[in-house]
Amino acid sequence: MLNTNNNPVRHFSLGLFFVTVLAGNARAQSCESSVFARNGAVIELTEYNASNQVNSTQVYTVANVTKTATGVKSSPRSIKKGKDGKVAEDKVYHYTCDAQGMRWGIGVDDTKTKTEAALLYPTTMRPGQDLKTQLEVDKAETTPEGKTARFTLKLFNRKVVGTEKLTVKAGTWSCTKITYDLNMRLKVGLIALPINVKITEWYSPEVGVVRSETYTDGKLAARTDITAIKN
Repeated sequence: MLNTNNNPVRHFSLGLFFVTVLAGNARAQSCESSVFARNGAVIELTEYNASNQVNSTQVYTVANVTKTATGVKSSPRSIKKGKDGKVAEDKVYHYTCDAQGMRWGIGVDDTKTKTEAALLYPTTMRPGQDLKTQLEVDKAETTPEGKTARFTLKLFNRKVVGTEKLTVKAGTWSCTKITYDLNMRLKVGLIALPINVKITEWYSPEVGVVRSETYTDGKLAARTDITAIKN
Protein backbone atom coordinates (compact mmCIF):
# COMPACT_ATOMS: atom_id res chain seq x y z
CA MET A 1 0.00 0.00 0.00
CA LEU A 2 1.14 3.54 -0.71
CA ASN A 3 1.69 5.97 2.12
CA THR A 4 -1.58 7.94 2.10
CA ASN A 5 0.15 11.12 3.22
CA ASN A 6 2.32 11.12 0.09
CA ASN A 7 0.24 9.05 -2.29
CA PRO A 8 0.35 10.77 -5.71
CA VAL A 9 -3.14 9.52 -6.50
CA ARG A 10 -4.45 11.31 -3.42
CA HIS A 11 -2.60 14.47 -4.39
CA PHE A 12 -3.96 14.33 -7.94
CA SER A 13 -7.24 12.42 -7.65
CA LEU A 14 -9.90 13.43 -10.15
CA GLY A 15 -12.11 14.89 -7.49
CA LEU A 16 -9.21 16.73 -5.92
CA PHE A 17 -6.90 17.99 -8.59
CA PHE A 18 -9.40 19.46 -11.00
CA VAL A 19 -12.09 20.42 -8.72
CA THR A 20 -9.70 22.02 -6.33
CA VAL A 21 -8.39 24.24 -9.10
CA LEU A 22 -10.47 27.12 -7.77
CA ALA A 23 -9.97 30.48 -9.41
CA GLY A 24 -10.19 34.03 -8.14
CA ASN A 25 -11.11 37.16 -10.05
CA ALA A 26 -8.98 37.30 -13.20
CA ARG A 27 -9.03 41.07 -13.67
CA ALA A 28 -6.18 42.91 -12.00
CA GLN A 29 -8.36 45.80 -10.83
CA SER A 30 -10.81 43.31 -9.26
CA CYS A 31 -8.39 40.76 -7.78
CA GLU A 32 -9.19 41.91 -4.26
CA SER A 33 -12.88 41.03 -4.71
CA SER A 34 -12.07 37.34 -5.14
CA VAL A 35 -13.00 35.05 -2.27
CA PHE A 36 -9.38 33.86 -2.36
CA ALA A 37 -8.22 37.39 -1.53
CA ARG A 38 -10.03 37.42 1.82
CA ASN A 39 -8.12 36.21 4.86
CA GLY A 40 -10.17 33.65 6.75
CA ALA A 41 -12.66 32.95 3.94
CA VAL A 42 -13.83 29.33 3.87
CA ILE A 43 -14.89 27.51 0.68
CA GLU A 44 -16.46 24.05 0.90
CA LEU A 45 -16.65 21.64 -2.03
CA THR A 46 -18.48 18.33 -2.20
CA GLU A 47 -17.68 15.56 -4.67
CA TYR A 48 -20.47 13.23 -5.80
CA ASN A 49 -20.30 9.98 -7.74
CA ALA A 50 -22.42 9.17 -10.79
CA SER A 51 -25.25 8.07 -8.47
CA ASN A 52 -25.20 11.46 -6.70
CA GLN A 53 -23.75 9.97 -3.51
CA VAL A 54 -21.07 11.91 -1.62
CA ASN A 55 -17.52 10.73 -2.31
CA SER A 56 -15.65 13.37 -0.34
CA THR A 57 -15.72 16.89 1.07
CA GLN A 58 -12.99 19.49 0.82
CA VAL A 59 -12.59 22.75 2.72
CA TYR A 60 -10.27 25.60 1.75
CA THR A 61 -9.34 28.24 4.32
CA VAL A 62 -7.72 31.33 2.82
CA ALA A 63 -4.58 32.59 4.56
CA ASN A 64 -1.52 34.79 3.98
CA VAL A 65 -3.29 37.23 1.65
CA THR A 66 -0.75 39.72 0.31
CA LYS A 67 -1.16 42.65 -2.06
CA THR A 68 1.40 42.73 -4.86
CA ALA A 69 2.37 45.45 -7.34
CA THR A 70 -0.04 43.96 -9.89
CA GLY A 71 -2.68 42.14 -7.85
CA VAL A 72 -3.05 39.70 -4.96
CA LYS A 73 -1.60 36.39 -3.80
CA SER A 74 -2.63 33.98 -1.04
CA SER A 75 -2.00 30.47 0.32
CA PRO A 76 -5.30 28.61 0.83
CA ARG A 77 -5.07 25.50 3.02
CA SER A 78 -7.03 22.49 1.80
CA ILE A 79 -8.33 19.73 4.07
CA LYS A 80 -10.09 16.92 2.22
CA LYS A 81 -11.99 14.09 3.90
CA GLY A 82 -13.31 10.89 2.36
CA LYS A 83 -16.80 9.59 2.95
CA ASP A 84 -15.41 7.70 5.93
CA GLY A 85 -14.48 11.02 7.54
CA LYS A 86 -10.73 10.37 7.43
CA VAL A 87 -8.40 13.12 6.23
CA ALA A 88 -7.12 12.31 2.74
CA GLU A 89 -5.29 15.60 2.20
CA ASP A 90 -3.93 18.46 4.28
CA LYS A 91 -2.11 20.72 1.84
CA VAL A 92 -1.37 24.38 1.12
CA TYR A 93 -1.91 25.70 -2.40
CA HIS A 94 -0.71 28.89 -4.09
CA TYR A 95 -3.09 31.44 -5.60
CA THR A 96 -2.04 34.53 -7.57
CA CYS A 97 -4.06 37.12 -9.46
CA ASP A 98 -2.70 39.87 -11.70
CA ALA A 99 -3.29 41.61 -15.03
CA GLN A 100 -2.82 38.37 -17.00
CA GLY A 101 -5.33 36.43 -14.97
CA MET A 102 -5.49 33.99 -12.09
CA ARG A 103 -3.07 31.11 -11.48
CA TRP A 104 -3.57 28.16 -9.17
CA GLY A 105 -0.42 26.19 -8.31
CA ILE A 106 -0.79 22.45 -7.82
CA GLY A 107 2.20 21.85 -5.56
CA VAL A 108 4.53 19.97 -7.93
CA ASP A 109 6.85 21.02 -10.74
CA ASP A 110 5.91 20.89 -14.39
CA THR A 111 8.16 18.38 -16.17
CA LYS A 112 9.10 20.76 -19.00
CA THR A 113 9.41 24.13 -17.25
CA LYS A 114 10.85 22.78 -13.96
CA THR A 115 8.71 25.33 -12.09
CA GLU A 116 5.52 24.78 -10.13
CA ALA A 117 2.74 23.59 -12.41
CA ALA A 118 -0.27 25.91 -12.42
CA LEU A 119 -3.51 26.45 -14.30
CA LEU A 120 -4.12 29.91 -15.73
CA TYR A 121 -7.57 31.47 -16.10
CA PRO A 122 -6.95 34.45 -18.43
CA THR A 123 -8.42 37.87 -17.80
CA THR A 124 -10.50 37.64 -20.98
CA MET A 125 -12.07 34.38 -22.20
CA ARG A 126 -14.45 33.91 -25.11
CA PRO A 127 -16.28 30.89 -26.62
CA GLY A 128 -14.02 28.96 -28.97
CA GLN A 129 -10.82 30.22 -27.36
CA ASP A 130 -7.94 27.75 -27.07
CA LEU A 131 -6.39 28.28 -23.64
CA LYS A 132 -3.13 26.69 -24.90
CA THR A 133 -2.58 24.70 -21.71
CA GLN A 134 0.05 21.96 -21.99
CA LEU A 135 0.62 20.83 -18.42
CA GLU A 136 2.74 17.76 -17.67
CA VAL A 137 3.73 16.22 -14.33
CA ASP A 138 6.05 13.27 -13.68
CA LYS A 139 6.39 12.46 -9.98
CA ALA A 140 8.18 9.49 -8.41
CA GLU A 141 8.03 8.36 -4.77
CA THR A 142 9.06 5.32 -2.75
CA THR A 143 6.37 3.25 -1.04
CA PRO A 144 6.78 1.93 2.53
CA GLU A 145 7.53 -1.46 0.94
CA GLY A 146 10.47 0.04 -0.94
CA LYS A 147 8.84 0.03 -4.38
CA THR A 148 9.00 2.97 -6.77
CA ALA A 149 5.65 4.60 -7.48
CA ARG A 150 5.59 6.89 -10.51
CA PHE A 151 2.66 9.20 -11.30
CA THR A 152 2.39 10.99 -14.64
CA LEU A 153 -0.23 13.49 -15.72
CA LYS A 154 -0.89 15.31 -18.97
CA LEU A 155 -3.52 18.00 -19.46
CA PHE A 156 -4.28 19.27 -22.96
CA ASN A 157 -6.97 20.43 -25.40
CA ARG A 158 -8.22 23.03 -22.88
CA LYS A 159 -10.83 25.28 -24.51
CA VAL A 160 -13.63 27.71 -23.73
CA VAL A 161 -16.91 26.30 -25.05
CA GLY A 162 -19.47 28.85 -23.87
CA THR A 163 -21.07 30.76 -21.01
CA GLU A 164 -23.86 29.62 -18.69
CA LYS A 165 -25.61 30.69 -15.50
CA LEU A 166 -25.26 27.89 -12.97
CA THR A 167 -26.99 27.31 -9.63
CA VAL A 168 -25.43 25.08 -6.96
CA LYS A 169 -26.06 24.72 -3.23
CA ALA A 170 -23.82 27.71 -2.43
CA GLY A 171 -25.51 30.10 -4.88
CA THR A 172 -25.91 31.18 -8.51
CA TRP A 173 -23.15 32.54 -10.75
CA SER A 174 -22.59 33.48 -14.38
CA CYS A 175 -19.88 31.09 -15.53
CA THR A 176 -17.44 30.43 -18.35
CA LYS A 177 -17.65 26.80 -19.46
CA ILE A 178 -14.28 25.13 -20.09
CA THR A 179 -13.41 21.59 -21.26
CA TYR A 180 -10.14 19.67 -21.44
CA ASP A 181 -8.61 16.21 -21.65
CA LEU A 182 -6.66 14.55 -18.88
CA ASN A 183 -4.40 11.51 -19.11
CA MET A 184 -3.02 10.01 -15.89
CA ARG A 185 -0.94 6.93 -15.17
CA LEU A 186 0.15 5.38 -11.88
CA LYS A 187 2.82 2.70 -11.95
CA VAL A 188 3.90 0.75 -8.86
CA GLY A 189 6.42 -1.93 -9.60
CA LEU A 190 5.18 -3.82 -12.66
CA ILE A 191 1.56 -2.73 -12.22
CA ALA A 192 0.40 0.30 -14.23
CA LEU A 193 -3.02 1.97 -14.05
CA PRO A 194 -3.91 4.33 -16.94
CA ILE A 195 -6.80 6.80 -16.62
CA ASN A 196 -8.11 8.87 -19.54
CA VAL A 197 -10.94 11.30 -18.85
CA LYS A 198 -12.59 14.47 -20.10
CA ILE A 199 -13.29 17.36 -17.75
CA THR A 200 -15.96 20.06 -17.98
CA GLU A 201 -15.91 22.95 -15.54
CA TRP A 202 -17.92 26.11 -14.90
CA TYR A 203 -15.72 29.02 -13.80
CA SER A 204 -16.82 32.23 -12.09
CA PRO A 205 -14.40 35.14 -11.42
CA GLU A 206 -15.91 35.69 -7.97
CA VAL A 207 -15.58 32.19 -6.50
CA GLY A 208 -13.67 29.98 -8.92
CA VAL A 209 -14.76 26.66 -10.37
CA VAL A 210 -18.40 26.43 -9.32
CA ARG A 211 -18.81 22.93 -10.74
CA SER A 212 -16.54 20.33 -12.33
CA GLU A 213 -17.65 17.13 -14.06
CA THR A 214 -15.46 14.15 -14.94
CA TYR A 215 -16.39 11.87 -17.87
CA THR A 216 -15.04 8.42 -18.65
CA ASP A 217 -15.94 6.86 -22.02
CA GLY A 218 -18.55 9.57 -22.47
CA LYS A 219 -20.31 8.80 -19.18
CA LEU A 220 -20.41 10.99 -16.07
CA ALA A 221 -18.12 9.53 -13.39
CA ALA A 222 -18.02 12.32 -10.80
CA ARG A 223 -19.20 15.87 -10.08
CA THR A 224 -17.91 18.44 -7.64
CA ASP A 225 -19.86 21.56 -6.57
CA ILE A 226 -19.18 24.48 -4.29
CA THR A 227 -21.59 23.76 -1.46
CA ALA A 228 -20.81 26.58 1.00
CA ILE A 229 -18.87 29.84 1.25
CA LYS A 230 -18.17 31.77 4.44
CA ASN A 231 -16.54 35.18 4.15
